[in-house]
Amino acid sequence: MIPNPGTARRELANLGNALTLAERGLPRHTPAELMAWLVHALALCPGSIGDALLFEICGTATDTGAPDNVKIAQIRKGWAAVVRAQFRLRGLIVVAGEGDWRVYGDEGWSGKQRGIKKNYTK
Repeated sequence: MIPNPGTARRELANLGNALTLAERGLPRHTPAELMAWLVHALALCPGSIGDALLFEICGTATDTGAPDNVKIAQIRKGWAAVVRAQFRLRGLIVVAGEGDWRVYGDEGWSGKQRGIKKNYTK
């Protein structure tokens, strides 16, 4: 169980933004820092990613011979696995904005917009 779903959601969103900046060539964090951030996010979302995938990502992220873009791509892969697992468990929730939009994942990505609810938090 996630100790605080709001904290986990914000951590995943912030890590996603940091990865996007790194992929665009505007890194604010080293691949080692991004990997540590991913491990922290995994602690907030237990069971979202398997140990084998985590060890593969850690191995690539700490490999001195691998270029940074490969390391960042591997970290993005782990981040995406966590987001997919949380989507299946809780649905997607927008972190910032007027209110929380929640999309439930039981319908999959079939193109239909069923299961969308708006919950205002104000």
